[in-house]
Formats: sequence, C-alpha cells, structure tokens
Amino acid sequence: MWHPDKRADVLQTLSVRKRIRIIKNLEDKIRKEAPSFLKYHPMTAGGLMTAHFTYFLVTKQVKDVISSIRKNKIKHYFYRVYFVDESGKLAVVVSLRELMPQNQPRN
Repeated sequence: MWHPDKRADVLQTLSVRKRIRIIKNLEDKIRKEAPSFLKYHPMTAGGLMTAHFTYFLVTKQVKDVISSIRKNKIKHYFYRVYFVDESGKLAVVVSLRELMPQNQPRN
C-alpha cells in the first residue's frame, strides 16, 4: 500500500474526472484522507511533505529505539525521531545522528 503522499502524487497526474472515479472506489479510510493531500500543488512545501513520521514514547530507552528502527526497516527516510509523552503530546525531537552512538557496530 502506498503512503498517502505518494497516492496524492499519482492522483494529481490524472484528470479531475478520473481522480473522482478512483477516489470513490477507495476504501473508507483512504478515501477520507485523500482531500487533505490533494489540496496542495505537488511542487509546493505542502505537496512535498509527508504525514509519516517515526515516534516513540519518551520513556523508551535509546537502545530499544535504535533496535526498533533497525528491526522494522522503516520504509521511508527520516532524519529526526520524535518522542511523545503518555498523552501523545510532542516532548522532544532528536536528530537520528544524535541518537546513534558513535562507532557502534551494526548487526
């Protein structure tokens, strides 16, 4: 399944008529999120952004975060890791470079 931003890129290449026909046939969840991604022109900041990001609870240990990132082979590039509190509120943003210990051998 494609990420929403990639779906929007493909849909925006179609005529409005074809786009509407395809969107009508999407499953409910995907159909409901489509308009929020289609409202931005593809070559604007809004059109280039993604709604996918990696986050963890602030209580998670760094070694477990690194292990999770490596094990899950996250399928999108990211440079920052977001940490949220128990209520889901953003607590801190850490660059991936800062998170990774220097000179640590990879498995």
